[in-house]
Amino acid sequence: MNKVQHAAGDHIFKQGDPSHRAYLITEGEVEIIQENDGNAIRLGVLGPGEIFGEMGLVEEAPRSATAKATKDVSLDAIDHYEFIELLKNRPADCLAYLHSLFVRLRSMNARLVHHPAPDKPTLSSASEVHCVVKPNSDDAKQLMREEGFMITRLPFRVGRKSESPLVSNDLALDDKKPYHLSRNHFVIERKDGHVVIRDRGSFMGTQVNGKKIGGHSSEKIAFLNLGQNEVIAGGHDSPFHLAIEIIENKPLD
Repeated sequence: MNKVQHAAGDHIFKQGDPSHRAYLITEGEVEIIQENDGNAIRLGVLGPGEIFGEMGLVEEAPRSATAKATKDVSLDAIDHYEFIELLKNRPADCLAYLHSLFVRLRSMNARLVHHPAPDKPTLSSASEVHCVVKPNSDDAKQLMREEGFMITRLPFRVGRKSESPLVSNDLALDDKKPYHLSRNHFVIERKDGHVVIRDRGSFMGTQVNGKKIGGHSSEKIAFLNLGQNEVIAGGHDSPFHLAIEIIENKPLD
């Protein structure tokens, strides 16, 4: 945990910045502002004892708002790995951060956007789904075996390889700085008779059949087609080009 000082008027972080840290205000005042179609909306003003930026402890998505000091401010800043150490060695000191996280997650749950599915369900409710994931570029073939692998159980979580106990992936891929993958990048899952890819709070996002989800996009879910799908995890120059084939195994009548 690091002590951080900011003068009145300083930006602690701006909307769209990478999420790396959470902050506890020990002195001063911070306002949270969200830009929406060119309009600045003040979401709140925080004072001593309050926490902001808490989602930076568990995901790497771009900041959803700007934090600006309205008075000279003193902060305790903590990053993902420092938070893990705190959980292990001084769990009582984590309670305020955990409470703030849970409140934020409940709020996000309440605001979940409904993503209308295509008119006709892709899958029979009784069918099994298998997914074949293969590298789809020369760079990707250096990172995964060329024949790919079969997924027989959903959900299936994909992300950057990490030693963090807060990261849970079924496929953890090696990546080097500057990172294309986030620790928790995307998940393949069933939803309303379809197979979808859902963003898990990534910074660079994912292209799914040409549609951008995650990162700076407000879209978080893309529907996959039966058969072949093209997926790029990370930015446009990412090496993680994947071909994902969706296979439906219908039960015999």
